[in-house]
Amino acid sequence: EAPGAPYGLKPTTSVPRKPWNVWCGGDCEGLNSPRGSQVCFCLHTDDSIAEISSEIIRGVYLIDFENAQQRIELGEAEQSDFLLLVGYCGWGKDQMQSELDRGDTWSMAAADQKALLGELRELQVDLKARREAASLAPTVTAKEVQDGIAQWRKLYVALGDKFEKRLADARLTGDDEHSDQMLHRWIERCLIPSEPDLSPAAAARVAKLDSLQPGNVLRASPTSWLLGKPSEGEEFSLRRFRPAQYLHKGVLLLLSNFDDEESSVLALLNGPAIGNTNDGRDVTFGGMSQTGSFSNGVLEVGEEDVKACLAGQLLLGPGLLRKLVAFGALEVAEGVKLQDIISLPQEERWLAAGGRIESTEDAAVAAMGDVQLQKWYERFVNIRP
Repeated sequence: EAPGAPYGLKPTTSVPRKPWNVWCGGDCEGLNSPRGSQVCFCLHTDDSIAEISSEIIRGVYLIDFENAQQRIELGEAEQSDFLLLVGYCGWGKDQMQSELDRGDTWSMAAADQKALLGELRELQVDLKARREAASLAPTVTAKEVQDGIAQWRKLYVALGDKFEKRLADARLTGDDEHSDQMLHRWIERCLIPSEPDLSPAAAARVAKLDSLQPGNVLRASPTSWLLGKPSEGEEFSLRRFRPAQYLHKGVLLLLSNFDDEESSVLALLNGPAIGNTNDGRDVTFGGMSQTGSFSNGVLEVGEEDVKACLAGQLLLGPGLLRKLVAFGALEVAEGVKLQDIISLPQEERWLAAGGRIESTEDAAVAAMGDVQLQKWYERFVNIRP
């Protein structure tokens, strides 16, 4: 569990008296949190109001949003003097240390006022111009709201030759481009408001749940799982749902009865091999949860002539299966039989379950998902599918 907001900040009840540029400070009590539970604060470099601020590092201060507005109204500061942040990044006990120990997630460096906020006024003017341009556009993308990558690269290469070489190597392997694309997906999901899917197609998907039975097959979307979940709603918070990038183009078997009031248990049918049974059959990855009492942790599904051996399952809390189907992240594969699926090679099972890519745009997103899937298995299961 992450700690509370920094410097004793509380959820903000202050209402902006004029339009502000807003910057994402993190997803803890941030932009996707319910109204009334968002934490807003400002960073600034104005020594004249240091006494009513908290100094973060020399020359960089944090001030409550309401106090910042009052300084502006009193003529003691200008709006462009402040960087308004909503939300913060939080780590649980020992979590940050474990990420530092891993060695490939964070780089520690000294910071100063110029490096962090030296171009604050220029950034404010630039964001305001892009915000006004975006208001006239039919759609808004990460390009319009800015991704922060240019500022990150500038700081990263300033750390020295070793870091500049790392960045060059990442460009050569394609990791740099893929990471940028994932950030853009996150921005467009989390920072740009979208409307829920209320189309007849969504209603038709959900209606198929009425006849869902144990043993039925579902297929996963090729575009919904790049960030591990289809939505940033509270139902998919880390308290309720473990991100599941491995469901990209997945084929799933329902193991439990379907009831919105009860949890649902499913198993992945087209995961990679992660071991073998005593008689030499492949055991494939079935999910991140271990439920029930299966022989040596392995579940056998299918009939005598063709069986699949699965390790692990997917456990969804009450109501989540319906939500996932409504979002289009999962869909009932009508008429598809378990035996027909497991008799095929792993790489053919999603297409056999009715998986389709409908447009060139979806094809591009699905290709990113293929890379993300591979990276997920390498990081969390230590295998290369």
